[in-house]
Amino acid sequence: MKLVYHLPHHLTYNHSTKTFSGLSLEEVVSYLKLIYKDVETFQQLFLSKIEFIPNLKNIEFELGKKFKNTNPLTTEEISNLKNADIQYLANFYFENSFPDQVKNYRIKYFQEKMIDNIIKDQDKYHPDYYWLSSPASLSDLVKNKNPVTINKIDYYEITEEHSYIEIELKKVRKLKLHENTEFLICNSCNIESIDLNIKLKLLEANENEITQMQFNKDLIEATLWENPLEYLKINENLKTVWISHPKNYNIIIDNSINNKEVEINYNIN
Repeated sequence: MKLVYHLPHHLTYNHSTKTFSGLSLEEVVSYLKLIYKDVETFQQLFLSKIEFIPNLKNIEFELGKKFKNTNPLTTEEISNLKNADIQYLANFYFENSFPDQVKNYRIKYFQEKMIDNIIKDQDKYHPDYYWLSSPASLSDLVKNKNPVTINKIDYYEITEEHSYIEIELKKVRKLKLHENTEFLICNSCNIESIDLNIKLKLLEANENEITQMQFNKDLIEATLWENPLEYLKINENLKTVWISHPKNYNIIIDNSINNKEVEINYNIN
């Protein structure tokens, strides 16, 4: 089993080999010093993201210990980096202070996008539209009555016989697959649990509420980003799985079946 952690700023740490991808530990620390400048900022914005994961305790300690007395990457050192992505980002951070300028850029970008959207919406808006007729909820028939709100689906069973299914329903607590489903996409559906079938080969279930998952035997690829996962049981045929936790909490990975070929990728937000 190969366990890989994808850290902020495009850093990749292979827990199986205890190494960073394309970088030495010293280069990683100097790269992070270029970005965060001082210990307090480094602790608050980087180390705090990995503190709940036991597998990263040693690297958290090593980075924290070396950070204070390490110098930021120089232009010459940046040009000698073997990792092209890190080299590109290091050049960016060499010219732009983080987090202030980067943060301000993002705020400005989103503000401009918001203004554009408001202008577009104003073209469609007409206040008289909302007074053409009163909503049913103001009728005398329901005066002094309180409705029971149904805002979730406790159980939904896929009845479509197609092999490739995409779910766009919201607030589905439990989802049951059809026996023919082989490829399933169900992002942002507030799903709490999925009853997998035997045939499923691909699962993409990002941004849901799944806390536990036991993969079916034939599953080959899975993506479970942004789920509050606590426990994940690997199957024997799985090749790749991508996971992340909204609070970067540790996820127990059960590989008792001893799948030696699987690559597990944990994204740190």
